[in-house]
Amino acid sequence: KEFESWEKIIYLTLFVTFGYLGSSCAGAITKHFGALSMSITSTARKAVTLFLSFLIFPKACSAMHVMGMATFVGALAFKGVVSQRGNRKGNYEGENIMMMKNKRDEVERNL
Repeated sequence: KEFESWEKIIYLTLFVTFGYLGSSCAGAITKHFGALSMSITSTARKAVTLFLSFLIFPKACSAMHVMGMATFVGALAFKGVVSQRGNRKGNYEGENIMMMKNKRDEVERNL
């Protein structure tokens, strides 16, 4: 299908707008929760995109697809459990960032 010029402009505008919005959200997640949380979020987003692709567009789903999905979901759940255990021990990356910001603010107040 050949797109009209105005359609191309609309699609390009939407692509740029959503790309900027996604980048801004990724930056905010990284700033507030750290790079690991952003990496997990990004990977989960990609997995949801794949799952939706299988639901929306009919494709043959083989046993290898199912094994891959199960492996991914299992690894993500395992990572979540390990992260929760780390949080209870006080190894939460967000707490460390907040402590560093509080120390920086205290030093700036004392100057």
